[in-house]
Amino acid sequence: MKKLYFIMLLFVLVLAGCMQKEEESNSGEENNNSNQTIVIEDASGERSFEGVQEKVVALEWSVAEELLAVGVQPAAVADVEGFNKWVTIDAKLDESVVDIGLRTEPNIEEIAKLEPDVIIGMEYQEQFKADLEKIAPVVIFDSSTEEAQKDLYAYMLHTLKQTGKLVGKEQEADEAVAHLEEKMAEAKENISAAQLKTNEFVFTQAYSANQAPTFRLFTENSTVSHTLEGIGLTNKIQDQDPQPSGFITTNVEGVSKY
Repeated sequence: MKKLYFIMLLFVLVLAGCMQKEEESNSGEENNNSNQTIVIEDASGERSFEGVQEKVVALEWSVAEELLAVGVQPAAVADVEGFNKWVTIDAKLDESVVDIGLRTEPNIEEIAKLEPDVIIGMEYQEQFKADLEKIAPVVIFDSSTEEAQKDLYAYMLHTLKQTGKLVGKEQEADEAVAHLEEKMAEAKENISAAQLKTNEFVFTQAYSANQAPTFRLFTENSTVSHTLEGIGLTNKIQDQDPQPSGFITTNVEGVSKY
């Protein structure tokens, strides 16, 4: 009986020691993450941040998407109602996420109340940068550069990885990209097996402007075009230069051309 008791006691002591080492290891890892220097690249070049940035304000919907893709809830997003209506992704914003006004006119006072670690936006929000930098460091991604416009899909992957690195989720960003590529490869196989009569496409967003039918036609440099071409289709619109937003705007006659 004493021998059994001794063995059990020894087992408990060993287990406790293992747990303590694991806790110390995890604690050390957390300390390393909080103390490490993180270097990312935005529109202004290389930026250095001390430790993982946990409280993030997203001025643009695409930034909020990137955060959700790596499993991080933003502290605040511009136009939460619009995001929830128009961005149809699986991950959803938590109810605790603060709405900070319009993307074109963010509420500086509300952002200041949050005391964020970092604020992330796009090039058209550069006009607010001076005021926002009084609150926290501001990261601006610029998809309007000549290099970015060559392939907006590639630039999207770039911003995703930079955002992931900034919030300590670099591996999760890589996994999200790998998952996307797997889905595209699967879709390509399905399309090939379908033996379609044509693999050409025209991708459009149609709406009314001044009581006239209007169409956005997405060019080869757009994210959606790259995605569809990545699954084995061909964009019919090949006579346009790379467009800043990845599309041209036209009427019914312009659509009929393709």
